[in-house]
Formats: sequence, C-alpha cells, structure tokens
Amino acid sequence: MLQVELKFVGNLASQGEIELYDVAQAIIGFQRTLALTTHAVINAEVITQAPSLRGAKILALPPEEGSWKIIAALVGGIWAGGQASHDSVVGHLLYSAYDYVISESLGVHVNFDESLGQTIERAREANLSVPKISESRLDSVQEKCEASIKLMHRPMVAQESAESAEIYFRGDGIGHRPISTNLDFDTYEYIARTHERPKSREHRGGNYILE
Repeated sequence: MLQVELKFVGNLASQGEIELYDVAQAIIGFQRTLALTTHAVINAEVITQAPSLRGAKILALPPEEGSWKIIAALVGGIWAGGQASHDSVVGHLLYSAYDYVISESLGVHVNFDESLGQTIERAREANLSVPKISESRLDSVQEKCEASIKLMHRPMVAQESAESAEIYFRGDGIGHRPISTNLDFDTYEYIARTHERPKSREHRGGNYILE
C-alpha cells in the first residue's frame, strides 16, 4: 500500500479547521489527479474520468489529529504480492510520475530522465516487470489535470482558511517523502495565468482568416 497525504497548513488549517466547501473541492481535485496519474502509470494509457481508473483503488484513511490533512491509500493489483523490490519500484514510479504532473503544472521543472527514467532502468536491470511510461504520456496527463490542480488551491485562494498545501508520499523504499512543489497563492497565480486560454478573434481579409 502506498499512502499519499495532502496537508493544509497555516491560518485555520493549523488549528485543525478548514472551510468545508473549499476543502471538498480540493479533495475532488486531489483524487482526480491521483487517479489519472496512477492509471497512466499502471495501464500505459491516459483517461479523462477518474472513475475509469483500473487496477487500483484510492481509499481515504482516517484523519490524523493536528494540521488539516487527507490521507489517500493506493491499493490493488499494482503490488506484486508483497515482493519488496517490485513494490518499492512501483512506489517510486508513482511518486515520480505524480511529482512530475503537479510540479510541471506549477512551473517547477522535473527532469524526466533523472526521476522516472532512472527508476525504470533500475527495474529492468533487476528483471522486474514495470509498465512503460513516456514523457509525452505524462504531459498529456498533466494537461488533463490542470483544472483539478487549480481546485486543490481553493483553501488558499477562496476563503483563505489555509496558507499552503504540502503533498507527501509514504511507502516501502520511499519513506515519508514530499513532492518537489508546495501549493500556495503564488502557484495558483502561475497555473491560472499560464493555462488561461485567451478567446480567439477572427480577422478576415481576402482569402485568409487569422485567429
């Protein structure tokens, strides 16, 4: 089992409280980004709907006392019956893929070859069966997760019941490891500005149409 923790800190969240609607929307975004990324890693295909996830389940674990957090557990056929070496590799793949999707969306570059590429190569050297993951496939997942990542920022940008959000992975061979990027008001401004699609305007002249 691999655990993924979304933790909100600052303001009311540091007292164990958070605005309900905002965090509900953030959890929807969190679940969707996990589902799409996990499916891409274990099934080598990109989906657009979180319920289409195959080969794994995402379960919510009981909350812990302290700063407001939600803990998701990834369970299912992705694990090789308790084979530590395989399970560790799959955990690293899921961590690296999710780190890539979130961080690249927020303007923090993650070197694909150093993160995922090296993990895949080590697995092959150990004769472990792992799915094929390409940078272009994760770029497609990232594009489809943009709206969900914006939702994950709601507690920081709507009622401001939190100042930032941290994401950690926990599992065999990973320990308790944060992804490269925290979510805050600045990362929200980046994703909102970068992925805003300006409305096209048509200019007709002769036989040409410019958009």
